[in-house]
Amino acid sequence: MKKIVILTFVFLCVLTIGPLLVLDCQGAETELAMSESEKKVAFEPEASAEAAPSETAQKEAAATESEQPAPTQTTAPAEDTSAETAGTASGQESGANGGEECCTDTILASGQAQVSESGQAQVSEKVLELAVDKNDYISTTSFTADHYMVGLFSEITQGFNTGDWDITDAQLTLSFSTTQLVSEVLSDITVSVNGVRFYSENVPVTDGTKRELTVKIPVEHIIEGYNVIAIEGYIRTYNGYPCVDDVTTANWMNVFKDSFIEISYHPLEQCTNIDDFYSAFTSIDALENDQSTVAVATGYDTDELDAALTALAGVSRTSTKNYQNINLIACDGCSHAEGLKYVIYIAKPEHLPDMLKSAVSENANLEGSDAGMFLLPGDINVLVVTGNDGAALEKAAAMLSDPITMNQLKRQVKIIDENEDVYVRKEGIKQYTKLTETGTYFDGPFRQKYDYQINFENNRKLAYGSELDLYFRYSKNLDFDRSLVTVYVNDVPIGSQKLSMAKAEGDNIVLSIPTDIEVTGSFKMTVAFDLEIKDLWCTLRQSETPWAYVSNESMLKLNSVEVPYYLFENYPYPFISGGELNDVVLVVPDDNSDLDLNLMSDFMLTMGQFLKYNTGEFTVVRASNPGDIDKKNVIAVGTFNNNPFIAGLNDELFFRFYDNGAGIQSNEKLLIESTYSTTLATAQIIQSPYSSVKNAVLVLASANKSDLKNAFAYFGDTTELWKLFGDGFVADKDDIFQYRFKEENEKEEQATEEFFERTDVMNLIYVAGAVLVILLAAVIFMVMRYRRRHTHEEEK
Repeated sequence: MKKIVILTFVFLCVLTIGPLLVLDCQGAETELAMSESEKKVAFEPEASAEAAPSETAQKEAAATESEQPAPTQTTAPAEDTSAETAGTASGQESGANGGEECCTDTILASGQAQVSESGQAQVSEKVLELAVDKNDYISTTSFTADHYMVGLFSEITQGFNTGDWDITDAQLTLSFSTTQLVSEVLSDITVSVNGVRFYSENVPVTDGTKRELTVKIPVEHIIEGYNVIAIEGYIRTYNGYPCVDDVTTANWMNVFKDSFIEISYHPLEQCTNIDDFYSAFTSIDALENDQSTVAVATGYDTDELDAALTALAGVSRTSTKNYQNINLIACDGCSHAEGLKYVIYIAKPEHLPDMLKSAVSENANLEGSDAGMFLLPGDINVLVVTGNDGAALEKAAAMLSDPITMNQLKRQVKIIDENEDVYVRKEGIKQYTKLTETGTYFDGPFRQKYDYQINFENNRKLAYGSELDLYFRYSKNLDFDRSLVTVYVNDVPIGSQKLSMAKAEGDNIVLSIPTDIEVTGSFKMTVAFDLEIKDLWCTLRQSETPWAYVSNESMLKLNSVEVPYYLFENYPYPFISGGELNDVVLVVPDDNSDLDLNLMSDFMLTMGQFLKYNTGEFTVVRASNPGDIDKKNVIAVGTFNNNPFIAGLNDELFFRFYDNGAGIQSNEKLLIESTYSTTLATAQIIQSPYSSVKNAVLVLASANKSDLKNAFAYFGDTTELWKLFGDGFVADKDDIFQYRFKEENEKEEQATEEFFERTDVMNLIYVAGAVLVILLAAVIFMVMRYRRRHTHEEEK
């Protein structure tokens, strides 16, 4: 009986427990399958904006992806059915994941990212419109270059300028692309203006193609003058492990120079005195809208043209942007000048229009070499600049070229006495200059860097002994085995140093700038910190730590030598040297009708971008009577036939004209077809055959006046000027052919110059000289002593 009971009990246990064991094994198999699936998706972008999707959601998403094409980008307004579908699907998925609320069915006007059925963020292509009131102006600032954001943390900046404005609205339009692997839910960008953050959103997948995003900029954070827009990026490609992509190059975002900033505004500037006029003449609103011009009488002489061109170069350096939009015209009245608002009219009293002449005579009686400035406010504000002779006009033009003096004229009339000093004091070439005036702050882990633009003379080359004395400090929570600072010059590394706990509160490094980099003119210096933290890969991001700070004590010592070559790479040297006009003579055609004032204004405005002072000599002469040009740097413009000075130089030119001036001949560098040669213009810089010392002649010439613009186009804009090299070129309206004709200067001459610029060499020479003097004195003393002894012995 006991056996029967035991057998019955065992049988019942088997019937009860067996199915449970089977179910448990099936569950284990399911769990194993899910683990493998999770391992697979751990290195793929997340499929939900809120949390990791459930198994059911994953299967539904997979089915959707296999049955339907990839979702398209939203292009329609809020009522677009595709957006409604995306919102509904997203809302259903959210409900399946626990009933969480979701707002992805709303299209944000600013183009904020949305989450589609597959979980990928989308950017609305609906473009915001800039609010513009009646009589408002619009200022547009494009990005200066393409920017490439790489790594987990990156930042780019773009500056823009404003004037004395009542701002109505402002917005930023970004043209960008992102990596195809971006985890759009974890990645984000933040936009700030002048350090104030105002917009953030998740980074969408763009499949590497360009997209646009437009956001409003809060006008209350925009200041008068210089402003900075910053874009901070946090780009993640994987979400399986916190920092598995710390060192990958796949987390990138490009911001293109198609991006721009727009501001609608109403200018507040009044034009009641000369100071107001001068500020308005070079203001952003005036230059963006072509409202400023310099005018001369139609019968202008060389003195008036000289003063007008000097004034153009001078006001150019005070222009914040669009300096090329200042025009030079010849007219006997301004009534026909449609759109003009500010005119500087330069003429001698006898050449002034009657209306302007009477206004001048009512306010002053100019005697001798006195000059005068007279403001006539109105719909067109006219500043009359006049003087009885060239010396008076030259002094007035010099004053126009000095913004500090002009901004002191709080009145409508200024008489410049012939003995008045109007010239700026020169500083000379600085050997020491600060790296930064205010200091530079770096924050966040990994590599952080900053580019410093160092302005330097175009004709000077860094020599031996140039160095950087860098002072900085940094946080103490670094991994000091891996953290360091590195300095680059024009992207070439010049040295590094490890960071240390002991010097965190005040560190210093002195780095020499190697001469093999061959830095000539302005250059870029980059300071980069690698700020590493121990175990950062398993910690959350801390955006403000670690940090580093470059102090304004940091100093550059710049030893330099003058580059002796006359090349376009060094232009505007030798015509501008040390920040001033360098004894320049401009040779123009005899007839005013043969001179294109538009080309000349662009030429002088661009040259003015390199000026620092209103000093130096600049003279305009006619081609038939150039006068004494010994020890002068000459610029000759015109055609072979309307400028005999150019014809007289023909045998000295690299590209010579045919004897009849009909075209440009072939030479050892370029074969030129005869018909094609009549359409070319040329620019050549040669050593002056008329000077007893080393001076240059720049020839800008063509066979036909209408083709002269082909050469001037490269001298009328700094962006085009950087394209030039060599010492001679010919150009048609589309192409340019550039060459270097002069042989390289002797290596020994250059080596000798640099040798004697070295501080250690000079010190050695001084010491050696002192030793030689001592030895010579000792030898003389010994000889004299020997002679005395010998004489004494003979007397005995």
